[in-house]
Amino acid sequence: MAWEATLIRQLVDLREMDEIGTLKNEYRYFGVSAPRGSSWYNFDPASFLECGVRGTFGGWEQDDSTTRAYVPGQVAALNLEGQIVSVNPEDTGDPVIEVPEISWGQFREFLLCGQQYE
Repeated sequence: MAWEATLIRQLVDLREMDEIGTLKNEYRYFGVSAPRGSSWYNFDPASFLECGVRGTFGGWEQDDSTTRAYVPGQVAALNLEGQIVSVNPEDTGDPVIEVPEISWGQFREFLLCGQQYE
């Protein structure tokens, strides 16, 4: 299963980064590469879980404490029918999304967002 392979790769990445001292780098939250090449931004449980959920099921709010900003130009977003559409990022809003169940594909996306979502 893809989610299982992703989780195993992440565990190997973390072990290898620990062995070579990457996890002791105080600037690691700005992004580091694991020895096998994957990018990492989140290393503690709270940031991994927050970014996993926000990246998979919802974004962030402008002017929050993260100092994030919208990217220029159009972005891909899901409309209410679940179709991918091109929109201005400021028009996406922050709708409440009920998630009655999570597929294995969404769980894999959660794992990837936990690792890489900023």
